[in-house]
Amino acid sequence: LLTGAIALDLSPRANVAETVKSIFEKPIIPIRHRVPEIPDSVAQVIERALAKDPAHRWPSAEAMRAALLQSF
Repeated sequence: LLTGAIALDLSPRANVAETVKSIFEKPIIPIRHRVPEIPDSVAQVIERALAKDPAHRWPSAEAMRAALLQSF
């Protein structure tokens, strides 16, 4: 929602299998590559939420919320 685009570089002709594979394997496009005006602190919070490895994501929605509120 912050960028107006999805976080992956997907081919418009990708089939379902290719799309699912991309979700699991391709790195996300950094938010600030799409919208440089987004503060780095906000981008870090969002990008952590999008981490491929669940161990690298926020432990809870409340933890993410707190970090997002502090990022402004």
